[in-house]
Amino acid sequence: MHHVRTHLKRSADQFARHPFFALLRPTSELRHALAFARGLSFWVYVFQDVIRLNADLARDPRYRALLLRHCEEDRGHEQWFHADLLEIFGAPVALDELFAPEFADARAGALAIAAEVFRLSDDRLRIVLVDALEAAAGVGFARFAAHVRASGCVDRLQYFDGRHLAVEDDHELHDEHVERELDAIRFTDDERAEAAALIDRVFAAFARIFTALMPSMTLASLAA
Repeated sequence: MHHVRTHLKRSADQFARHPFFALLRPTSELRHALAFARGLSFWVYVFQDVIRLNADLARDPRYRALLLRHCEEDRGHEQWFHADLLEIFGAPVALDELFAPEFADARAGALAIAAEVFRLSDDRLRIVLVDALEAAAGVGFARFAAHVRASGCVDRLQYFDGRHLAVEDDHELHDEHVERELDAIRFTDDERAEAAALIDRVFAAFARIFTALMPSMTLASLAA
């Protein structure tokens, strides 16, 4: 697992350099600071089913129990997101906007990640999938929280501020005992290659999502 997690860290570091994050310029106007939030809606809502199905399809009792606990830890975060949309824009995302053409690539990226759940036959790879989701979340939420803080909007949000990041960091997957247990997982060379390919696909999908969010931030900077 060590080699897989090394590959995962490299992928997360590369994702952190996505040009989207350079567009996060502090501004006290929440609707400008977080103009991208509506475009993230489809992923936030799909995510709950991704982790639920990933756990439901696991066969090994140990991994299934861990994946189910991860589901419980992330349950309800879409409600935080919904509350933030109300705070930022005064209204949730409308159905016609959720499926608007400008967010087609963001939806495609979300669906590409969801598709991974059904192509995996090895429960260890289900753990890798969740590890990849957690690593991407760590990159995104760290930058969102810093951006919200720099914009002077602390304590106004639930999903995008530092409290969410703290909850993510407190997940059982990051517990020292669980980390040691997962580090003990062994892969053959072929299995490591499969795990690395899974990680690459997940981060490519996230890159597609965040590339699709960039126009909304560019327009916001012009309007600010």
